[in-house]
Amino acid sequence: MRVVASDVRPFHIAGPATRAAACLVLRDDSGREAAGEASPIAGFSHETLEAVMHALHVVRESINDIDESLAPARAVDRALAPHAALLDPCPTARFAFETALFDLLAQRRGQDLASCLRDGPRALDAIETSALLDGAADVDAFVARGLDLLARGFRVLKVKLRATDDSALARELAGIEALRHAAPDFELRLDPNGRWSIADARRRLARLAPLAPTFVEQPVAPRHLLALGPCAVPWAADESLADPDIAAHLTPAVGCATFILKPAALGLLRARALASIARSHALTVVVTHFFDGPIGLAAACELALSLDFAPLACGLDPHVGLRALPPAALPHHREPTRVVPTHQPGLGLPPTAWTP
Repeated sequence: MRVVASDVRPFHIAGPATRAAACLVLRDDSGREAAGEASPIAGFSHETLEAVMHALHVVRESINDIDESLAPARAVDRALAPHAALLDPCPTARFAFETALFDLLAQRRGQDLASCLRDGPRALDAIETSALLDGAADVDAFVARGLDLLARGFRVLKVKLRATDDSALARELAGIEALRHAAPDFELRLDPNGRWSIADARRRLARLAPLAPTFVEQPVAPRHLLALGPCAVPWAADESLADPDIAAHLTPAVGCATFILKPAALGLLRARALASIARSHALTVVVTHFFDGPIGLAAACELALSLDFAPLACGLDPHVGLRALPPAALPHHREPTRVVPTHQPGLGLPPTAWTP
């Protein structure tokens, strides 16, 4: 396969993480077009948008021949290997190139992207999705929102904990306790976004135990996670997975229960490799978006569908920021509360998805 043309198109994603982003479009020698998305989030991504745009523009000029005699993952890895110096510090740019190249290869093979990632038939036909709640909301509003999501069919609710002190945390827990009282049977996950110190995390996780969360996501900053150790409530690794040295040591023995895979922040190939590591350590896996645009979200859905084992309910429900973009209904969301295969080649998105 030969890539004969490319383009980088800026756009904006709205919602809770409003930011500038870029769409990479590649065209092959048969006239097929495919797209990838790079949408770093300031404060969460290690790279700047300027570095990402530079990497996209430089690397796209050098992507030419892709060896289709190789397995797709090997072909994509080999095509991008010469550009490691630019792409390694910019994982969202790598994600864009991997998505676009896998999209082209999958279209040429007549496969969905998940099957192309696996280099074989998909193992999964549907993945349950979780819903997101903001713990800082007023208690009555929080409970009403939670009950609405449960009525829509969600069985797993993830609550973002915004509190930085104990009094604010107590207000958030009051809402969760009220929702638990009104609807005791849902699965609960909590996420303080790494805001807690090690001492606060150990103490607060013990306080959270009566709520029976499945896990608490990234309770401390990445550099502290390995030192946290087993706690009263299982914890999950998210941002820490960007550091290979940390990821290699995350096992049940140190207290880790789950890997939270954000392919937009890791890359498709890196995320799949981490899923294999998790499986080898008997850890569970969740795939989630990065408040991506439609291309990034579709790629995250395809990654989840490509796994060799069923993940836990994934954070892949459409988010509010997509409403600010031109309509591009994802075929992965044809069924409420589930991600399903598109049964179309590649990402399965119309060209309008990458013409913001």
